[in-house]
Order: sequence, then structure tokens, then C-alpha cells
Amino acid sequence: MELLEILVVVSVSLASIVAWRVLMSKPSSEVVVQDSILFLVIAHPDDESMFFAPTLSSFDPSNVFVLCLSNGNFDGLGKVRDQELRTCLTEVFQIPESNINVVDDHRLQDGKDNDWDTDRIATLVFEKVMEVGNSNPEKPVFLVTFDEHGVSYHPNHIDTSKGVARMFSKFKIQLYDLKLSGFQLKSVSFLEKFIGPLALLTRPDTPFDAHDLDTEILFANANFGKVYMAMKSHASQFVWYRRLFICFSRYTFVNNLMPLLP
Repeated sequence: MELLEILVVVSVSLASIVAWRVLMSKPSSEVVVQDSILFLVIAHPDDESMFFAPTLSSFDPSNVFVLCLSNGNFDGLGKVRDQELRTCLTEVFQIPESNINVVDDHRLQDGKDNDWDTDRIATLVFEKVMEVGNSNPEKPVFLVTFDEHGVSYHPNHIDTSKGVARMFSKFKIQLYDLKLSGFQLKSVSFLEKFIGPLALLTRPDTPFDAHDLDTEILFANANFGKVYMAMKSHASQFVWYRRLFICFSRYTFVNNLMPLLP
């Protein structure tokens, strides 16, 4: 790392530790989930690091499955970005490579001008979540994705959300016996989005109840260095504004997950 890069990482890490210590003095609503499966659906390689790191870090890595609906081929770097995602998930988050699936479908190509086929998304997600659920019938499955605003209003994020919602309605009967719950990452205003480690102080004081999944769930992360290294794994995307984003984005430190209501 360059000196400036080191200083930024150390400064933000210290701020997150201070915020975390204050947070831990309040009644806890966080939980490290050991006995449930996380099934994360993202649109592009690097979405997992930019937006979902607190959620990824809250589950046993062996119980985490990631479905990426494109290989991020907007600049012709699809193969490179596919490998960057796998490196990030296996080396930083310690997720088995067999739990990682990256889709390369002409109907789901990276780009703000590309409308994604939500029925195709519904089918892809259904097939994979059924495979995961049927292979682990004793474990509840938490499916997590973007909400209808896509956090950054990226059309591919929004179509991902629509496709997952479509799956829950289209395959309602087939999903009936699966222990499946759907959640969406809550989009917030511009000012709320860029409060950095202070987001750790905004969490509610209500305890987490694994039997009450009709309310908001919050996962927190104080390990800024881990998220920085995760994003750095995406070398082709590690430009200056993404470095700033992970330093000051609330999504580096906190994920508010809302029940998905198709």
C-alpha cells in the first residue's frame, strides 16, 4: 500500500472501532448466524464488497452462497471480473468456490442501458435456490438482494430486485416446502448513504428475533480493513471514487435488510 492509502485505512478503521465500542455499550441487535444459509443475489462482481459486506460477514462462510447475475462485461472484462469476484469471496470472505455462481447470459448483460429479463432472473434464482435448499433441508435459507431502488438506482440492480420478487410469486407453490425468507437491502438518501462509520451508531435498540422475520434485520461490520481488501480484490474496478465510496458509505459498516414482499 502507498502511505496515503495506509493512512486512510488506519483512520477509517479507528473511527469504526470507536463507533463499534459505543454501539456495543447499547443493547445488541446483531447476530452472527451459524445455523442458517445466506443466499445472496447480486447483479455484478464487486456488488458484494460495495454493498453487502456486513451481511456476508455475519454468516458462517461455509453456509454462504452467491449468485451473480452477470460477469460485469460492460468494458469487455467479463472473464477478469468473474475471477476477481471468485478471488474476493474465497480469499477475503473464505467462502467455498463451489458456492459461487456467475451467470453469463445474453439477456443479462452489464450496462445501464440494458433491460434485464426479469422472468429469466426468476428462473435462474429459483433453480439455484431450490438446489441449495434441497441440499440443506434442515437449514433456513435467507435470500438477500437489492430493494426496488437498487441502492444506487442502477437499472441492473433494480431488475435484480424485480426478478427475485418475480420468483417468489411465479414459483410460490414450488417454494412452499422450502424454509426460505426473502430480504432486500434498504436504500437510503444521499446524506444517509455517506455517513461512514457513524452508521454503526444508527442501529435500532430492538433485539434480533430469528422467529420474527417480518421486521427489519440489521447486520453490522466494524472490520473496515476486510472490506477494503475485498474491494481491492477487484483490481480492474479499484479506481479512486470506489475507494472513497467504501470509506464513507454506510454499506461498508451497516446493512439494513427489509422483508421482501412480492
